[in-house]
Amino acid sequence: MGRARLTSRRTKQSERRSYSASDTENIGDIEAVTAGDGLTGGGATGSVTLDVGAGTGITVAADTVSTNDAAIVHDDLSGFVPDEHIAHSGVSIVSGNGLTGGGAIDATKTIDVVNATNGGLQVNTDDIELDFTDLLVNTNIAADNPIPFHNVSAGAARSITFANFEGELDHDSLSGVVSDEHVLHAGVSVTAGLGLTGGGNISSTKTLDVGTGTGITVNANDVALNTAHSRNEDHDAINVIAGTGLTGGGLINQDRTLNVIGGTGITANANDIAHTSHTGDVTGATALTIASNAVTTTKIINDAVTYAKIQNVSATNRFLGRDTAGAGDVEEIAAGAARTILGSSTLGVGLSGTAPVGSGTINLDITGLTNMTLAPIGADEFLYNDNGTMKTMSYNQGAIPTNNDTNAHTFLDTDVGEARVYTGGTRTHAWTTNNGVGQIGCAILVVNNGTTAGPTLGAGTATVESSSGNFVVKQEGLVVMFQAATNVWKISGDLEA
Repeated sequence: MGRARLTSRRTKQSERRSYSASDTENIGDIEAVTAGDGLTGGGATGSVTLDVGAGTGITVAADTVSTNDAAIVHDDLSGFVPDEHIAHSGVSIVSGNGLTGGGAIDATKTIDVVNATNGGLQVNTDDIELDFTDLLVNTNIAADNPIPFHNVSAGAARSITFANFEGELDHDSLSGVVSDEHVLHAGVSVTAGLGLTGGGNISSTKTLDVGTGTGITVNANDVALNTAHSRNEDHDAINVIAGTGLTGGGLINQDRTLNVIGGTGITANANDIAHTSHTGDVTGATALTIASNAVTTTKIINDAVTYAKIQNVSATNRFLGRDTAGAGDVEEIAAGAARTILGSSTLGVGLSGTAPVGSGTINLDITGLTNMTLAPIGADEFLYNDNGTMKTMSYNQGAIPTNNDTNAHTFLDTDVGEARVYTGGTRTHAWTTNNGVGQIGCAILVVNNGTTAGPTLGAGTATVESSSGNFVVKQEGLVVMFQAATNVWKISGDLEA
């Protein structure tokens, strides 16, 4: 709408002001009305008229102003952009790969996702789903082939190669896994049993073969009897021959029977052999009896009668012999009669006393013995008392027994009267002497044949005393251990601290 400028003169002060046509305040006399933009008319005197100016596309009537659309050129309007105003019939929505529909946008158009035949895609009204029943069956899958899946954390579809998917699987955690059905084949073996060879663990192919044997031939696909072998003979050429006391027999190509031949005093029955009554030294038909006085000396073999088969001796302290004059049966001889037979006055050179029959004493008088004029030789013998038993020992058997030790040792009764030879190499080896070993007056020799001093004596529960206060045997040294009192040993010889 245009504006009219009114000019007035005030009576108390002079100032020029402009007012819009809507101003109604009485501000004084109007000097002039000037037509502004979009108006025509106006004047400086008298009544004036202002009119709205008509223009292109504008029609001014008495009481209205309206547009003349036919006179307005759209493309000439200010701010017109040609690319924003084109014919819809010339612009189309084109369906791309996987889509159908579309067309010119002069009308509503629809674009749909293509249903994949044998592709596994099911297109619904509001979504798309993967239908595995429609997928083509492929018996082979390569390591780099993708496998689609829905990633829950990402909330979107993803894919993974078959190789990576397979690597993520834990075999033993899969449903239906039976541990006994999945074992290390190297730890399981096929063992060849009787008559078989081969086998081994099943980590690779193993073969079991039938073992060959005497008269058996094993072929690739069968086992055969080796008819050429000596144990596989023609039955038409082999006989069972009845030996002494038997009849029957024949070729073994059929069943043969051997029968016992009956003879004098013998009857052969179907299931047994019976004998008739015997006469002479042996009589009877079933329970045989040896006739009285029938067993003579010639019928007993030498050394056949044992002591247990002889009659019992009537009492103790009896000898078997014969005191009655002349030849005859064996008799029991009492001790007194035996001394008479032996002659108690002849006990031998240097012996006196009563021969110990039951009890007695024999004395040895060495004054009656002949002195030795030569040094003893190996064949000479000594008489000695072995725990109450008199024994002899040759001269060359009189050497002291020795035993070697390389480590620590504990003395025993068996060491008494012996030489213990140390062959070790350290003085720290202890040779222990405990209570109860040996008796008063016994001795033990200790010899050091080692590479250094040792062993050390004195350990144990028994008392070991050394006049020098030393207890280690010197190298190449000899020490005598002598039991001076019960469980008290004195040691002397080659000792050092």
